[in-house]
Amino acid sequence: MELGIYGALLILIAFITREKNINFRLWPFSFRIEEPDYFTLNIIGSFCLVIYGIRSGVWPFVFLNGIWLGHSIIEEVKKIKGFSFKEKVILTTSFLLVAWIVIRFY
Repeated sequence: MELGIYGALLILIAFITREKNINFRLWPFSFRIEEPDYFTLNIIGSFCLVIYGIRSGVWPFVFLNGIWLGHSIIEEVKKIKGFSFKEKVILTTSFLLVAWIVIRFY
């Protein structure tokens, strides 16, 4: 249950902050959600929702979020060559967070 809530919150945070052009504050960093950050949060959030859907046995939910995950990964890979050091650190940290979430909740 918690995994699904965390995944949905990450996707909503990415969407709302990008749409409303809001600065996102994550202690001790403050940054604006832009393309790389947006897709990174979508990758983490949709991955959590896919795991949650598999555990719950809700296959249409897994299908929808699996497509969203695939799209976000493709967009992230397209942009990875032009990343700055800060963006690479955020991406690496995000994937480590995903690994921790999966180990913790799965």
